[in-house]
Amino acid sequence: MNILVTGATGFIGSHLVRKLLNLQHKVFISVRPSSNTSRINNISDKLIKIDIDSSLNGIHETFKKNKIDGIIHLATYYRKEDSTKEIENMNNINIIFPTRLLNMAKEHGISFFINTGTCFEYSPSLRHIDENSIIKPFNYYALTKFKFEEKLIKSTKGSSLKAFTLKLFFPYGEQDNNKLIKLLIESLILKREFHVTKGGQYLSYTYVEDIVNAFILALNHILIAQNNYDIFNIGGAPIKVSNIFDILEEISAAKGLIARDKEYPQNEIMSMFTNSEKAKKELGWKQKWSLKEGLQKTYSYYLTHY
Repeated sequence: MNILVTGATGFIGSHLVRKLLNLQHKVFISVRPSSNTSRINNISDKLIKIDIDSSLNGIHETFKKNKIDGIIHLATYYRKEDSTKEIENMNNINIIFPTRLLNMAKEHGISFFINTGTCFEYSPSLRHIDENSIIKPFNYYALTKFKFEEKLIKSTKGSSLKAFTLKLFFPYGEQDNNKLIKLLIESLILKREFHVTKGGQYLSYTYVEDIVNAFILALNHILIAQNNYDIFNIGGAPIKVSNIFDILEEISAAKGLIARDKEYPQNEIMSMFTNSEKAKKELGWKQKWSLKEGLQKTYSYYLTHY
């Protein structure tokens, strides 16, 4: 297939485009002038880059000159702060950009659109979260993701375009952004103390290769799906966050560096996990990598990069 991937320079996108190339797909990627391409530098000659600006003329011309079968949309803008400037950026990249891309896809007869959502769109729960769980966006970022999904749903009604949204639960792995697991591993390798909470949160951490596999299965199923639009939660087995601390201490053989003395933030999510039953049943997805296996692979990667 000829596939356009947005967000290919990001954490999950860079893993996904490698997998797509290995499966012999022709991969087009959208790249902004500000994009950091370091994650894909060693495969850049195998990717077809579309330089984009606010006009999106590069994408429009690509759609005119090439038969693009579908789009996998991972581009996103995330910030914890909801300042006026950050809100504007989140609106532009998380709502306006994919909406324009979606309209172009319909104009050019593109067959499918695989979107990326987030578990933070859901209300935290002490029970497994499924695709019908209560929507209560945790922050403005999650709200923008949900707002675009609403547009995507409307766009597929009465249309030949098929669309999925994969809502991801706590991704981690090699080349991640500066999140908990990466920062913990960095501190352990560099023998620096790192302060955390007691780790009483129950969350569905998901290794990046399992997430990539979910996108590949979605790609294989979307054109034969009965519904024009569907949602799938993608998450690993629920774990207690303190288990991450224990496993990384064991893997690194570095004791006493993880100081479990921080207070929980006022808005801390203490329980958010899924069993991904729908994805298992309809896509054939399953978690391949246990938490310990995923952490071992991630730790081994960073051990050679510090």
